[in-house]
Amino acid sequence: MNSQPILEICTQTLAGVLAADQGGADRIEFCSRLDLDGLTPDISALEEACAATSLPVVAMLRPNPNFLLDSQVVRQMIAEMNPLRKSGAQGFVLGGLNSQGEIPYSVIKEFIAAADGLPVTFHRAFDQVPQKNIALERLKEVGVARLLTSGGRSRALENRAVLKALIDRAENLQVIVGGGVRENQFPTLLATGAAAFHSSLDYQPTAETVAGLKAALTAENDSPA
Repeated sequence: MNSQPILEICTQTLAGVLAADQGGADRIEFCSRLDLDGLTPDISALEEACAATSLPVVAMLRPNPNFLLDSQVVRQMIAEMNPLRKSGAQGFVLGGLNSQGEIPYSVIKEFIAAADGLPVTFHRAFDQVPQKNIALERLKEVGVARLLTSGGRSRALENRAVLKALIDRAENLQVIVGGGVRENQFPTLLATGAAAFHSSLDYQPTAETVAGLKAALTAENDSPA
C-alpha cells in the first residue's frame, strides 16, 4: 500500500488528547460520557483539548444517549454547532435515526449545511440499519465526508465482509473502521481496504498504547502483500 492509514483516537479527557498527540495519532474525536458511547463534550473541555494539540479535533454532537433524532434534538444539535466550532472543533461526529429506525437523510443534509464546510462524520447509528449498502449511497449523496462503523452491531473483526463491501463502494467517503480495534487485528482489517481506524483504547489511551497501535498499523500496512 502506498499511503499510510489514519489512526483516530477517541477520548473524553485532556490526558487522552495529550496521549494521542504524543503517541502519533492522526486525528482525535473528543466527546464526553464514553460509558454512554459518547455525548457532546463540554465547551470548556473542548477548548482546552483543542488548545493542547495541533492534531485535528472533531467533536461528538450527540446530546442524548440514544440515536433518536426528533425535532427538538435536531434543533438542539444545530444550535450547538457554532459554539463547538468556536471552541476549535474541526469537524462534527453526528447521526441518528427516526422513530422508524431509519436514517432521516433530509435531517442529515440540514446538519451538513449547518456545519458550513466542516466535515461531518456519521457515527455508529449506521450500524443499526439493515440495508447498509443503500444507506451508504444515500449518505454519499447528501454530502457526509466520513462514516464511522464496525459494519454491524458486533465488533469490526466479526463484520469484515460487510466492511469490505462498504469500503468498495465508498468512493470519496472515508470509512473509519471502529469497534474493538486492536493491534493484532490489522492484518485482517487492512485486507478490507480500510484506510482509517478508530479506537478509544478502553477509554484510557496513553502515549505508549497509542504509539503501539500506530506502529502496528504502519508496520502491517508497509508489509509485502
